Amino acid sequence: MRNSFLTRIGRAAREEGVRGLMLKCLYDLGYKRFILLRRSLVEPIPNPANAPPLEVVWLEPEMIAEYRTLHPTADAAAVGSALSGGDRCLLARLDGKVVGAIWCTVRHGVWSSHLRLSADEVYVFESCTAQGHRGRGVAPTLLAKLMHVLHEEGPRSVVMLVFTANTPALKAYAKVGFRPEAMVTRIGIGPFRRDVVRYRTLVSGND
Repeated sequence: MRNSFLTRIGRAAREEGVRGLMLKCLYDLGYKRFILLRRSLVEPIPNPANAPPLEVVWLEPEMIAEYRTLHPTADAAAVGSALSGGDRCLLARLDGKVVGAIWCTVRHGVWSSHLRLSADEVYVFESCTAQGHRGRGVAPTLLAKLMHVLHEEGPRSVVMLVFTANTPALKAYAKVGFRPEAMVTRIGIGPFRRDVVRYRTLVSGND
């Protein structure tokens, strides 16, 4: 067990750096820092180069077991509750197998009551790609497809919160037009949770 723990620590330090590792430890303790990204849906939405031929479908309650092949730790009841509450999940299949998923919602107050969002904005979250398909264009292709769908439905922009240490994700989202707008510090102790948002602050993936 000890060797396994040390192995995970070493891998996290190599992948995220010592600073990223420290932030993840604080994250587990209830202190989280995110960058708020925003992307207009009015601007052209480019399709990623070398995009894999994904089949995309909205997740339905009867498909939750299929979703859990991608996300085994997901609680089926919680997923069903999210769907019934109005949240939506776009699934990506490749050769008949689920290889990616991304969620979106207009229930802004559910995830933060402190961010300035308008009625024509959608919050995007919980992007997940199957282990063997990471780095192969699944995530950016699925995100682009989601933005195309949302654009047709009427919203004018999408927003997301990205963990500050997740530099690869921040760089990937920047390539498809997402821009940093604020730093969000979330403090949570038991049932208590507070988001502190700093707008008009120069933020980057290295903050």
